[in-house]
Amino acid sequence: MKSYVRWLAVAAAGTILVTLVILSRRASVRERARVARFEADVRYACSHCHACPEPQSIPQSLWRKEVEQAYSFIAGSDIDSLRVPPMEQTVAYFESHAPQKWPLSPQLLNRVPADESGFHVRHIDADSEQTLP
Repeated sequence: MKSYVRWLAVAAAGTILVTLVILSRRASVRERARVARFEADVRYACSHCHACPEPQSIPQSLWRKEVEQAYSFIAGSDIDSLRVPPMEQTVAYFESHAPQKWPLSPQLLNRVPADESGFHVRHIDADSEQTLP
């Protein structure tokens, strides 16, 4: 009798485990679909005026201002507002995928001193008739 109860407990635990795995996979599929819809709506809203920027294109600290400006343009446009995600979610999306700060490019880190670059500063008066080289 004890082995039957033990077998039954193991079978029940296995069934529960399999059920949890299936449910978690379904939830992750639903979550991925929700994120994909959200990203598509962000791309739709951005591409109404320009190419959708990559979140990595500017640091986190600049995204709020950019998104607020975009939403002010959207408010005065003919865009389908039902497809525009809430502004705070959009800010959070861009900030969460952006670098904290811009990394310095290798060109800036290894830049050549101005006097060795071969470039020279030449001041040109805006009112002069002088042609540019």
